[in-house]
Amino acid sequence: MAVVEAEASIPMIGERHTYAYIKLYINLHTLPKSHPLASLKMSRSRRYISLMKRLALIQDETAERIETFQAYTLPPWYNRLPIGYDLDRDMVIETAGGMEGILVATSASEKAGRLGMAVLSVIP
Repeated sequence: MAVVEAEASIPMIGERHTYAYIKLYINLHTLPKSHPLASLKMSRSRRYISLMKRLALIQDETAERIETFQAYTLPPWYNRLPIGYDLDRDMVIETAGGMEGILVATSASEKAGRLGMAVLSVIP
């Protein structure tokens, strides 16, 4: 199994668990102050320090350097990107020729129960 993982460039199970733990730890320590889990503190036991607590203590220095993002949601009716469409082929060709920047064009059709789709991206 290890040979298959190595050939497929899959990280070993220990690396995957460490990555998942670090991701969880960072997510918990970069929550906004209004989040209910942000007020939880890590308890320290005098008798036994678990592996997770040890990793948390090791990673404690690096969590302060990470950029925090304030999460917010957008309503579904909010236009995130300007979208334009036109049924007149000549008008579309003329308009697309004058556009600048990153362009994305999509097309889809359905025939005999099959769906076809095409996407074209132009990045200058």
